[in-house]
Amino acid sequence: MQTTDYERFEKYWKDFSDRLQGQMMTQANKGVFTFASLNLILSDCVGSWDSKYSGGGRWLDEYEKKYPQKAQMIRNILLNDMKFTEDSEGDTKNDYLKYIVPLGSAAVGLGISRGVGASNLVQAICTISPAVVAYPVTNNILDSTKDQKMKARISNYMRQLDKYRLSIESILKDV
Repeated sequence: MQTTDYERFEKYWKDFSDRLQGQMMTQANKGVFTFASLNLILSDCVGSWDSKYSGGGRWLDEYEKKYPQKAQMIRNILLNDMKFTEDSEGDTKNDYLKYIVPLGSAAVGLGISRGVGASNLVQAICTISPAVVAYPVTNNILDSTKDQKMKARISNYMRQLDKYRLSIESILKDV
């Protein structure tokens, strides 16, 4: 069975997008997830389409021998046009919540223990205990929320590339 150029492109596009997404996730885990760093990662991954040492680059070279004009349009899309646009979703800083929630729970514990007329030792325990429990719980919730937002940002950036993929697919289907 002969593999079509479209099917080969789909395979190499998946490899490209998996590599790009993996590098973006690595960058996010390092804590350096800036628009400039994302464009550098994209530029590095896009370079594989112009390399005779990668599958996508070899495929594009072979396609160019058969269809020079169409291959030039594809090469132009991949190497010149493909860019990210800045994600409007900025980083929101909720770090102060990991201190406010424990302080609030400590104040509530103190208020309740004073309200029932507990001894100083019980008041101290009722003040410290909620704060000690609330801090790691709040911290974990904030970290989880931050991770979810980062994954959503990465997905948004990856979806931006769909228009380029669709343009290339329309060129390939027009053969």
